[in-house]
Amino acid sequence: MINTYHTSLPPPPVPPRQGAHRPATGRATPLLWFLSVVMVLQMGVTFGGFVYLFRKSSTISQAAEKVGFLSGSVPFQDSGVVAHMAPESDSGSFTSKTLKWNRAHSLLVKVTYLYTPGALKILIPGEYYVYSQVTFSKMHPKAPLFHSIVSRRSMENKVLLRAYASLNNEKPLTSFQGGVFKLEKDEELSLNVTDTSLVNLEVTSTTFGLFML
Repeated sequence: MINTYHTSLPPPPVPPRQGAHRPATGRATPLLWFLSVVMVLQMGVTFGGFVYLFRKSSTISQAAEKVGFLSGSVPFQDSGVVAHMAPESDSGSFTSKTLKWNRAHSLLVKVTYLYTPGALKILIPGEYYVYSQVTFSKMHPKAPLFHSIVSRRSMENKVLLRAYASLNNEKPLTSFQGGVFKLEKDEELSLNVTDTSLVNLEVTSTTFGLFML
């Protein structure tokens, strides 16, 4: 039998095979752009958080150092040069106005203590923070109460700092002073008071020291 059926329509398309993927068109979908923007923003927020925490910790450290200075503690850097002196218990028996210090109970690193003049001798020149704290427990009948940090260089004495105090109702009074100075090799520093017999010589009440910046 001869098939005489003819048509001019094209044949139907072949159905896609299972597992085949549509080729990429080269354009990102809106969802992909959104996710990219979110990731960039998250990275920026994370980096900003680290910067904020770093600056905050630095500010706290600086504040702690300032509190240490005001409280009379020894907040020194790791320069290797430091002195923090404990008072000699019988300093009040000396006629001199210079306080004496107990070497065995003091902190001395790369600084020499000369007992006879009661002075700290600088071995390494540089810029130093020098401080003193004195507690007076008695009044003087005529002279005002004070403590002075005195520098001796080339047989010449110079007052670096002086603080005055005034007792009220005969109660002990503590005064603190400190400052930054450029000190030379072999320069000697001592602490003078109105009268050594008026000073409270407890370790936590009276002290003298320095550290290199």
